Amino acid sequence: MADALFAFIWSSRFATGCLAAALVLCAVAVVDHRNKQARINHAQLLEYYCTHGGTHCGGPSWRTIEHHWQIRQYAYEGAVATLVLAGGTVAIVLFATRSRSRPAR
Repeated sequence: MADALFAFIWSSRFATGCLAAALVLCAVAVVDHRNKQARINHAQLLEYYCTHGGTHCGGPSWRTIEHHWQIRQYAYEGAVATLVLAGGTVAIVLFATRSRSRPAR
């Protein structure tokens, strides 16, 4: 079992999967960022109405929305960095060992 797991980790499928997962996670982060900005824009509009008209008070604070985004952003960056580092390391090692093991022509 351990040998099969070790062989899978040092395979090109693992490297490709890590890099593909990093790309998907980047796309999720972009969508999340766009959603966050739309929520901030709406919260700032409600704050304006509350300050100047006394209506629409009690909505979410744009600062809280931004703070939660920054926490998620660190998580996205850490996960993508880990996936790229793992996949890239395996890909480089595979490329280096395969190019050395080929006979010279």
